Amino acid sequence: MLGVDPDNGDALFYTNTLNTNGIRDRSTTANYNEAERVVLGSPYPELMAGLTNNLSFYGFDMSFTFQGEWGASLYNSGGRFQSGNMRYEDNQTRDQLNRWQNPGDITDVPQARLYITNGQQDSSRYLEESDFIRLRNFTFGYTLPREVTETISVERLRVYFTGVNLLTFTDYSGYDPESTYDNLGSSNIQRGITFYSAPPAKTFTIGLNIDL
Repeated sequence: MLGVDPDNGDALFYTNTLNTNGIRDRSTTANYNEAERVVLGSPYPELMAGLTNNLSFYGFDMSFTFQGEWGASLYNSGGRFQSGNMRYEDNQTRDQLNRWQNPGDITDVPQARLYITNGQQDSSRYLEESDFIRLRNFTFGYTLPREVTETISVERLRVYFTGVNLLTFTDYSGYDPESTYDNLGSSNIQRGITFYSAPPAKTFTIGLNIDL
């Protein structure tokens, strides 16, 4: 997808065809059937990395794991409904506030047209880079001094807090950069596709370890 015609709000696509001289012609069209299919992005990251550390100081202990992926793309197939310019009745994403409304508007969100297709077709409009860094695990604890636990006949007593999936840093606009199509099964064709897929649960745990 190229963008939006500033004159009338139509969604525009690249034709990307060869002209009579055999030269690539990057002309545009509002007719989706004239747009050429191209391979864009990859569902597989080029780089995966992680960082884990364990720290302790005067009875306090902390551990954390960061995980990141870079180079993959994610196709938000639910975007046709969530960012659909009134083609469908689903709740709309915030980008609709930037839709084309008047001649001369420069935007990449086509005009909203009730029940009329205007850029909701499968295209690069709903394909995004899914780079992210996530705080996968975090634990913070405190172990009471030995002289304190001895007064209550306990060998060791530790209180702690653990969080999973606490923070995610990403420019991906969907629910989650790691999400995937729920009906994927063993298919390799649908890798890198998400459709209203829920993000991983963010969980919090408060615990107590007692050694007698």
